[in-house]
Amino acid sequence: MDTTVDTAVLLVNLGSPESTAPADIGEFLREFLSDKRVVDITRWIWFPILYCIILPFRSRRIAKNYNKVWFRGASLQSTVPQYNAKKGISPLLYYLFSLGKQVQKRYSKEARVNVVTAVRYGARSVGKVLTELHDSCPTISKLIVIPLFPQYSSTTSACIFDKVLEFYQNPFRRRIPSLFLIREFYENTKYIEALGNSILNKLKEMYTGSWNSVLNKMEAELCIVFSFHSIPVRFAETGDDYPLQCRRTTTLVQKYMEAEMGISLDRILLQVFQSRFGREPWLEPFLSDTLETLPLHPDTPAHREKKERLAHLSGKAELSTRVVEKVLVVAPSFAAECLETLEEICVSGDEEFLGAGGKQLVYVPCLNDSESFVDTIASVADKYINL
Repeated sequence: MDTTVDTAVLLVNLGSPESTAPADIGEFLREFLSDKRVVDITRWIWFPILYCIILPFRSRRIAKNYNKVWFRGASLQSTVPQYNAKKGISPLLYYLFSLGKQVQKRYSKEARVNVVTAVRYGARSVGKVLTELHDSCPTISKLIVIPLFPQYSSTTSACIFDKVLEFYQNPFRRRIPSLFLIREFYENTKYIEALGNSILNKLKEMYTGSWNSVLNKMEAELCIVFSFHSIPVRFAETGDDYPLQCRRTTTLVQKYMEAEMGISLDRILLQVFQSRFGREPWLEPFLSDTLETLPLHPDTPAHREKKERLAHLSGKAELSTRVVEKVLVVAPSFAAECLETLEEICVSGDEEFLGAGGKQLVYVPCLNDSESFVDTIASVADKYINL
């Protein structure tokens, strides 16, 4: 028991299966897809679909995808004590635990700050971690909750807030700390710089010389694709401001990069969405459709139709005729690598782009546990620690 800690920082990500076994994947999907903030379809309609179709079949089908991206190896134990050598660990959990460890190092013992990590869906649940926190640090009077989603959405950050507030509704919990629920941090200067610099570093690997000297080449062959997780259009129409924050993120990063490079990226940069689920309309244009369309030559009616649709959805008229040979894909809504980045973009996305005639897909890794992201999270927390 530590009575010297009076402030806690709770870092929370979505979660992942405990292993690549279909049973563990099924349990993760069951909890995730049972959340009404994620799927708000009437339960008597949704549960038969979930339990009779999705869980029995999807769990086994996507197990091979999880195996493609799963982290394994004894060396991981030194970085993440929670690592299970027999089961391995998902990239998302590995980077979550590592990030928490690195952020904790930013605070001396005198700061009286404890950094803990949890997931919304999975074994390290918000309720379990908060119980452990209060048992080990009973004098906590301030809790700063940071969902690791730079952009707010009712399908992500709000789900986390639900569990935090549910925990403190227990009438027998006598000591309730001041709660600071961090809704979003997409405008944080350190986050924008970290994201912009990660893209610039990849561009420097692809092109040599001054930016002005390679601008024409870049505009002729390259598209920088900002890919955000999609949500149902209906959610945006009923108040979720996630798409507005995505657009603002893209704009801020573009302005930062243009200032660093001294050139305009208007003809090069494109925003899309990925990871749609179900049949109702979701935010577009979709990443998969985009990757299959960008390399096409507008020399057939079918190709022209695809390119004109992408140009319309993106608001980029030049895409109706432009043939893109290279794409640089960055996923700003994902703080850590996961199935959606390492498989959907790096594997399936690469196959889609090359299969359509593209020459090269380059992926910009998530910020993960990088020093720049540790700086970002620490700066978000410090604002409330120092109140």
